[in-house]
Amino acid sequence: ESQLSVNSKLTDSRRDRLMNLKKREEMKDALTEKFKSRFSSGGAGRAADEMSVCSSAIRQEVDQFASLANVTSSNLSKLERRIQNKAQGVADDQVSVYSAAPSQL
Repeated sequence: ESQLSVNSKLTDSRRDRLMNLKKREEMKDALTEKFKSRFSSGGAGRAADEMSVCSSAIRQEVDQFASLANVTSSNLSKLERRIQNKAQGVADDQVSVYSAAPSQL
């Protein structure tokens, strides 16, 4: 019976990891779509002085964000500024890096 209990715990643990991975991928997809609608060609929210940002560049920024940063409103703002700076032709080194502070969302 103890072996069954260990297997159940491993299964629960694996299930939790898979659910967290799924949530992270859904978040990445939602962020990518949000920024594509704003900054890609034909984006409704683009300012007159902003160029369009290609989908792959947006996805790369979102992937980097998801792998390095905790989801906080501050980090989400930094992500948006990074993509906005790409649209304005500003170099990446002028944008602050993401915080490693625990997520508050």
